[in-house]
Amino acid sequence: MKYLAITIIIMLVPLMLLGSFSDHSLLSKGSPFAGGKMSPARSWRVSSVTLEQYMMNTWGATNQFEMVYSSQYPTRLDTLKYYGWESNQREWVLYAKFSYVYDNTNEYATSSYVTMQQGGTWFPFMRSNFTYDNQHRLTYALTEMYNPQTQLWSVYMWTQVDFTSPTNYMVWQYEAETDNRTQRWMKMEFAWDAQGRIIEETDIVSADSITWVNSEKYVRTYHPHDTTTGEIFIQNFSKYMPLQNMLEDAYSDDFFGMLSYEMNKYWSGSAWVDTYQIFYTYDNADNLTQEREQHWMNNSWNNSWQLDYTFDVNGNQYQTTESYYDNGVQNFDERYTFSWEQTTANEDNTAPAVNSIKLAASPNPFGNELALTLSGKQTEAAEIRIYNARGRLVRSLAVKTNSTLSWDGRDDNQKQVPNGIYYLQVTTAEGTSTLKTLRMK
Repeated sequence: MKYLAITIIIMLVPLMLLGSFSDHSLLSKGSPFAGGKMSPARSWRVSSVTLEQYMMNTWGATNQFEMVYSSQYPTRLDTLKYYGWESNQREWVLYAKFSYVYDNTNEYATSSYVTMQQGGTWFPFMRSNFTYDNQHRLTYALTEMYNPQTQLWSVYMWTQVDFTSPTNYMVWQYEAETDNRTQRWMKMEFAWDAQGRIIEETDIVSADSITWVNSEKYVRTYHPHDTTTGEIFIQNFSKYMPLQNMLEDAYSDDFFGMLSYEMNKYWSGSAWVDTYQIFYTYDNADNLTQEREQHWMNNSWNNSWQLDYTFDVNGNQYQTTESYYDNGVQNFDERYTFSWEQTTANEDNTAPAVNSIKLAASPNPFGNELALTLSGKQTEAAEIRIYNARGRLVRSLAVKTNSTLSWDGRDDNQKQVPNGIYYLQVTTAEGTSTLKTLRMK
């Protein structure tokens, strides 16, 4: 990715804004606002990101991203500002702004709006609207582009998700014709493992929505430490896909969870043919430290590009370095450097933040019954979700903050669960609390 002048931005923003729905897969990189391995505590948030290009054997800053959060809801991103470095004036120039509007939960974006600045004049560029069902699952996303000549909005892309269950859904997508592409429809079909994770994705395309042909296939293998479930994937997808933007390639977090391997194939007309494969490497803290991609060329696998991730002393992602291979030689290309700040769950953003929600269990290990105590600053309705060691949801318990209830060791079908390790998780407006318990009966 080279220096993005304003004219290049206008061509690239649609692809980067829409995340991987307009890229090569259902989903790709996650969001810095998703927490996860990049940010082990919700109290940390990204304040800015600097992009540098490697040219003439040295790194030079070319772009910068500034995050503006809500003063009332400090973990909610309201605006992302995009700057370019003007070498002649020796200053940062604000090129674009991404603004987000949320529903009454302040967790799910219902719309986004992109404005561009050129020659001191701001003009509309793109807008998106997002629709959810009563389970907060993203079901529809519509993106429109603004034509300054006609002063009209036109459909650029829409995506529809048809849910039957967390392991039974299909994605439909439409891409309008532009100067660089023809009109296209696509449907994505999936296969899931027993944990509810997507292990295979098949993309089928059509030029007229009538005649369909195979296009691409993705096969994914997960790390042994991954505990993602179908429910978790859908929640992450629904909450963070609308926030994806030009920073998509900078983050190590992934909607899918901890992947260890991914294979891509294309349809030749009669068979699936290998295209590329990606290997994922993690450290002892399960932080993703490297992605290495190889392409199938001349009857052999050849290194093509590599992403290396480093983390600071707090466990937050510090830097992402991208390099490419040319005739077997690794070359630096670009790198992102992150700045983090702490925030609280109230309006006082100067004090170090704490996760004020806490879930406790006793006795642990337990036999027949487990006493669960949920404490927090405010009393509110919540739900404790209990997962087995395979990441399967076995029981959901309604509870109020600052109260105690008992789990009798039964699943949602009132059957006793077997001995083993179980993970309990609860999320409220004050944060998320997770603990592990062992049943020994």
